[in-house]
Amino acid sequence: MFRFELLDTGTGQPPVPEGEAFVPTPPLSQTTGRGTYIVKLDWSPEAIEPGQQVTFEVTFEDNTGFPLNRVNYDLIVQNANGSTIEEFTVQNTDATGTGTHQIIFENAGSISVAVVINTVEGRQPGGGQFIERADFNVVAVPEFPMGGITTTTIISATAIGLVVIVLRLKANRNAQGYPVM
Repeated sequence: MFRFELLDTGTGQPPVPEGEAFVPTPPLSQTTGRGTYIVKLDWSPEAIEPGQQVTFEVTFEDNTGFPLNRVNYDLIVQNANGSTIEEFTVQNTDATGTGTHQIIFENAGSISVAVVINTVEGRQPGGGQFIERADFNVVAVPEFPMGGITTTTIISATAIGLVVIVLRLKANRNAQGYPVM
């Protein structure tokens, strides 16, 4: 016979988790504040790691999705503390409407990327009355030796599986009256 005894009761809600581990994947798309333009941010490699060069590409479209050429813009990259990592001012898109930038991040963590549109085809957005910008959040993740862990895990699992199969075969042969090897 079993006996259960209540030793203590709960003392409230569990603590709220400090944050989610969400790492955005490229490409990201953001509409400017007034909804006039769509800014797309792409990068490679997909996993941003400290000490590794990352190529960012910025493309621009109007609010109907039509690609824009001759866009002059600023690209500001900041860490989670608000310190500027890189600032590319007065940049121009190439003939395909794309701006390309190489950045090396020294540390892991959250990164904000602001794209401020200065002019489109020589004209200021909203006649110079408004600032059109898009803000993106990306994450530089620390490098983990996943390749070694994965390979070791696979080799270990395979070896254990083979041992189990051999032992079962021996047990079956013994149960059928065959001599044990």
